[in-house]
Amino acid sequence: MLTCLGTERVWLAPSCSLLHVPFSLGFEQKLNPEIKSWLAFAEEKLIELAEIRRAYEGEIELAAKNRSLLDARATSALIHREGIKSGSEKIGESDFKRRSPTPSATRLNGNISGFPIYRPQPSVPFPRPRTSGQHVHTIEKAKLPRLTTKRFWKKRRHV
Repeated sequence: MLTCLGTERVWLAPSCSLLHVPFSLGFEQKLNPEIKSWLAFAEEKLIELAEIRRAYEGEIELAAKNRSLLDARATSALIHREGIKSGSEKIGESDFKRRSPTPSATRLNGNISGFPIYRPQPSVPFPRPRTSGQHVHTIEKAKLPRLTTKRFWKKRRHV
């Protein structure tokens, strides 16, 4: 990309603002070291940017280090579990079909969540806003002379 665009047109920057990112992984003492190697907080993101620049400038061992970290994650037992993989392979078409309709399932299982069961309310029409024609009708109903309303609107136009 740099050869196409030139170094003056390419900026190296984080993909997001570092304002809301935790400061450093160095303070995370209880985190599993394997998981820690997959994460990057603000300080680590800036270090990665510096390493990307150094890799571009020719430090090949940084690219090899990155490749080994990616390979370790791809084969990690923390995220790749055979029991889950074999269980997901057993999922069939019938598992996507509901065994009973929702009301009977609720009756059988009870109200697990503790929230009130939603019952749709009958539709109630919203009050309609008054239109300008209705206001004129109200004024006429009050038996105000028509001339008064015309004068009122004439004055309003010139304000």
